[in-house]
Amino acid sequence: MRRWLYTYRPLLEPPDRVETRLQHDIDALLRAATDSEESEPAADGSYPLRLSTRVAALEVDKAVRVSTGVAFHRGSRFVIPIDWHAEGAGFAFPSFEGSLEFQPTHADGGHLTLAGSYRTPLGPVGGFVDAVALHSVARETARRLLEGLAEALRETAPEGPPSAPAGLRRGEPLRVADVMTPDPITIDADLPVRTAALMLFHAAVSGAPVLGPDGELLGVLSERDLLAKEARERFALGPRAREEERRREARTAAEAATQPARVTAPGAQLSDVARELLDHDLSRLVVVDQGKVAGIVSRHDVLAALLREDDDIELAVRHVLDEHEAPDVRAWVEWGTVTLDGTAPARSVATELPAHVGAVDGVMDVRTEGLGWHVDDLVPYPPTF
Repeated sequence: MRRWLYTYRPLLEPPDRVETRLQHDIDALLRAATDSEESEPAADGSYPLRLSTRVAALEVDKAVRVSTGVAFHRGSRFVIPIDWHAEGAGFAFPSFEGSLEFQPTHADGGHLTLAGSYRTPLGPVGGFVDAVALHSVARETARRLLEGLAEALRETAPEGPPSAPAGLRRGEPLRVADVMTPDPITIDADLPVRTAALMLFHAAVSGAPVLGPDGELLGVLSERDLLAKEARERFALGPRAREEERRREARTAAEAATQPARVTAPGAQLSDVARELLDHDLSRLVVVDQGKVAGIVSRHDVLAALLREDDDIELAVRHVLDEHEAPDVRAWVEWGTVTLDGTAPARSVATELPAHVGAVDGVMDVRTEGLGWHVDDLVPYPPTF
């Protein structure tokens, strides 16, 4: 049985330096991250590491064999395949298969991510044990490995790193700058449609901003816009038919593009962007900062809100509880589901909390079976005579 795992950490290091070190020193970085000794790799290229985790209240180290694959770029993300399995008596330690990724989010840093799936041991029994403990073990193992790797990457950094942008501070709402693709490819307005199509294809992107001769944003050219050049012509009437005809007859990128482009700002909350994409059936928004194209935020990027780490969600939920002056309410998060229990100051607060907590980025569900209140302020007192 396989279960999904995702964890990330902000990393304030220049993206070029991070990618270079990951590409050329990944094995040494992983050893430094886990305090493992250097050893000869096996015939399959794997080598031993010691991964640490916590089981109940006990600190546990486990020897695993790690393999890393050939690095590549997926859009703006730098990706290294990685997997591990336990050595020796490893029947009770989850194996992992996934990728280590670095996503630049601004000029001074980005997100370091470990994403993939782990296999629960012990067959059907493992599924039950996973529900009780192994998921926490796997998540803690991944979290520690990623923190150690981030620290190893920072060791050779110059002193005085820049302060974290607001959106990278844990517990705050996710913003466009946290997840957008920065410095996207752009297409000149007078570029022939075929050349523009080749640019999108070779860059492995589904759309790009179209700029005029003075750098002004005219629109967005997407795969959907280009489909009209290939689609079989059909008889139809109305605005949609006229749009298809316009794109079919287009000779330049500007003529084929959707105009005007819908835009957003780096500081916009991701929840607002999701609403905009959904309401207008859009695939992406152009991010504009100080009059210039700063990035692209797509539906795929917005998924970052759903993949937010449980620890970060819990911190954001605690901010909500503080705002509602509910110090006696406890919260914990498991795979995006928030459980609230304890005692709210008033019944009205207990009634409102699920909606406010549910609005936190990454929250999938809110459970309140154990939540009570000190004062019932919703039941009217009987009149006195």
